[in-house]
This record gives sequence, C-alpha cells and structure tokens, in this order.
Amino acid sequence: LGALYLVFQPKAPRYSVDRLSVSQFQVDPTLTASARFDVTVTAANPNGRIGIFYERGSSLSVWYHTHRLAQGALPAFYQGRRNTTVLGVVMAGQAQLGSAVVAALRDEQQTGAVPLVFRADVPVRVELGSLKLWTVTSRVRCDLVVDSLLNASSQIKIKASNCKFSLKL
Repeated sequence: LGALYLVFQPKAPRYSVDRLSVSQFQVDPTLTASARFDVTVTAANPNGRIGIFYERGSSLSVWYHTHRLAQGALPAFYQGRRNTTVLGVVMAGQAQLGSAVVAALRDEQQTGAVPLVFRADVPVRVELGSLKLWTVTSRVRCDLVVDSLLNASSQIKIKASNCKFSLKL
C-alpha cells in the first residue's frame, strides 16, 4: 500500500459550488416550501496518474438548517487525469417548514445572509493507471451563505462557500 502511495502520490479532488440560481422558491399557506435550483458544480482532479469514474446513484441536496429543500443527481461520467469538469445540475423538491423556520428565513432574507448546505454523496471508482479499484462514496459538504432565495429566475450571490471532502469506504 505504501508503494502505491509513493508511485501514484494521490491528492484529494477539489469541489466547489460556483453558481446557484433559483428558478422557483415559494412558501405556500400550509408552510410548504417548493424549490428549484440550478447549480453549477466544479470537480477538479489534480492527479497526474489517477482517473475517477463517477457512477450512477449519486445524491445531491440543498438544505436550509434541518430541512432538505431540493435534491438531484449527477450524471455518470469519467474524469481524466489533471482534469477540471464543470457540471450543471437541476435540483428540485418540497419541504414542510414550521412557522418559526419561515420567520427565521424571512429575517435572514432581510439581512442578505441565508445559510444553506449543499451535500453530495457520489459513488466513485478510482483508476490507478489501468487498474480500476472498488467503488467508494465520495462525500462533499459545502457550507454556503447566499444573499437571497426569493430572487426567482435570477442568480443568487454566493457570499461565502466552504467545501469539505471525505470518503466513505
């Protein structure tokens, strides 16, 4: 195992949420939020000898505190060595919110600082040279602060973004 590490010198991929636009966000009288986001995600593979197969069965989601607002999935694709891939993903969903949550959201909208969490669980297979390894789950969590959710049909300004990556074996 140590020899493989020395030969391939693996580096963790880097992920970022670069763009987030809302095509729908509304809260109805029953406090059900309906959301639809267009998200641009960048995946960077800095490795010179390692390719990554992103497999089917991924789960992407956008959360407001403990409420999942929208979900989606990545397409299956291969990311070559020293490659940066930009992906557009549509995410949609509904969440039942309480009156206190709606009030907090309105307050955060007024201050222009709405906290969101983008989560991704993506099954991947690593390619070392011509050897394909077993499937593991790549987990990404991006803590975001956006200016608003109510700017329908417009791009949301991402004021802060911090993404972390881990593997689930």
